[in-house]
Amino acid sequence: MKKGKKLIALLVVMLMCVALFASCKGGNDNNNNNTNTNTDSNTNSNSNTDSNSNSNSNTDSNSNSNANNQTSTDGGQASGIVSARDNLTVVVTMDGGTLDPVYLYTNDIQNALGLIYDTLWVIDENDNIDWRVATALDRSDPLKWIITIRDDVYFENGNKLTASDVLFSLTLVENRRGEPALFGNVDFDNSRVIDDTTIEVCFSIYNINIVYYFATTFLFDEESFDYEKVAYETMGSGPYTLQDYVVNSHMILKKRDGYWGTPALIDTITFRVMVEEAQRVNALQTGEVDISSVPFQDIEFVKTLPNCEVLMTSTTMTTSLWFNTHPDRGLFTNNLDARLAVAHAIDPQAVLNVAFSGYGNLGRAPYSSAITDVFPALLDLGIYDHGYDPELARSYAEKAGLMDKTLVLINNGSPSNVTTCELIHGFMKDIGVTVEIRSYDMGSWLAVVFDGSAWDMSIDFTAGNTVAQALQFWWAMQAGGDYANPDSISTYPGKDRYIELASDIMSVTDRAELDSRYQEMTDILIESVIYMTLVESVGAQAYNPNLVLPRLMYGAIDYKAAYWAS
Repeated sequence: MKKGKKLIALLVVMLMCVALFASCKGGNDNNNNNTNTNTDSNTNSNSNTDSNSNSNSNTDSNSNSNANNQTSTDGGQASGIVSARDNLTVVVTMDGGTLDPVYLYTNDIQNALGLIYDTLWVIDENDNIDWRVATALDRSDPLKWIITIRDDVYFENGNKLTASDVLFSLTLVENRRGEPALFGNVDFDNSRVIDDTTIEVCFSIYNINIVYYFATTFLFDEESFDYEKVAYETMGSGPYTLQDYVVNSHMILKKRDGYWGTPALIDTITFRVMVEEAQRVNALQTGEVDISSVPFQDIEFVKTLPNCEVLMTSTTMTTSLWFNTHPDRGLFTNNLDARLAVAHAIDPQAVLNVAFSGYGNLGRAPYSSAITDVFPALLDLGIYDHGYDPELARSYAEKAGLMDKTLVLINNGSPSNVTTCELIHGFMKDIGVTVEIRSYDMGSWLAVVFDGSAWDMSIDFTAGNTVAQALQFWWAMQAGGDYANPDSISTYPGKDRYIELASDIMSVTDRAELDSRYQEMTDILIESVIYMTLVESVGAQAYNPNLVLPRLMYGAIDYKAAYWAS
């Protein structure tokens, strides 16, 4: 189980940014730049790359950079903008029942706590660093980062935020009581505080996504931090303070007096917990809320509401069909024909049209084509080029011995996943194969999906800020839970090579080598058909048209700068 907890933690880390940034990336314009540059506070140049550029450059203060430094210079200066209304109501769909941010990853109420607690930086909508507490990041040595922070940041209790608080916060996230480590590669024995505004963070191994992880790591006051009180009290340095919190009901934030930076523009923000989709749509219709996600089936209706604009954004998440190749099940173990039978029986266009009301994109690879460093040679291979073919599917099913079997297909109970399962049930029936659908609630989902004896196919997802992260997602999943690991799981074409390539892919710094690995690992997944992407997700967010909502990475709202225009 210890190994399983570590692997689940890896999945949590991989999803941290996706959860906090609402899983929305604005527009898929085929601009695949991945220039996460390192700059000091004097760098203001903009380097332009073409649509096939995939650079991960590490630059000093004299180099061209896309990093956005605007938030590192404002201090307490007024923005000159006045909001026409002083309150805002936002829908969130998940509440973890605690105010401790470390235990709320993957819960979207974490966005509210992100206004109470500061981070070193955030990532803007162009995939660049947007400074917050930090003012500079030197990554010239990938295993030793030098982070410079502001000297005018104060917590609500008046304590000054120093480099010591930053190191404490990183250590806290890595060593939460009863929880596995979230980073795994920070070398705390050698990391150190240089002075009050400078910290040296060392890594045991480089991770190309660590800049995203740090963007979601909240900063705590070391002096006043209490392991028990953090669950029901907050003490941050952000632009808002907590006014009221009722579990599974709401969280009300009030603009903080004496905030060190540019004051927030809206006085009060209420985050309302609404789990039911119909409840959210009704709240938009009545004007009870100003911002909410919109279920696929209700997008066209919500577009007709006079107080709603609907923003559609691409994401880096997919809805995918996973095959259980663990020896305890056997139907898909060492049986490529069986996996091909299912792959060719499914019509992804029908899944997109029915389960997602046509909102999304067809799968083009074993991960989303919207990921920032995808390049064309990775797309439209194998089943993603020649997929739906019922006659071919039937021949594979007969050859694989599936005609007299019953395949157990599981899902997490979400409406789109349930509908996807129902469609697959029909597709398989058309070729003479029986499927039994089992739907679970979110509370029991993880226990079931990591039980190698409980199912044959599952509707789940892939995710990643980079292709490397998405490819390692599969490695973690196929080695996941307490039932399997890379040695015990059944073989698939290229298994040993895939594990070899995946084991350290996050630490590769050379772009050419990384792209080469991307291609080889993608080719292995295409050949093995261990899982298949059905639909690339999009997000739908409705908001009052009088709101001005600056965006961060994945379309997340920068609430600190949001305001009512009229």
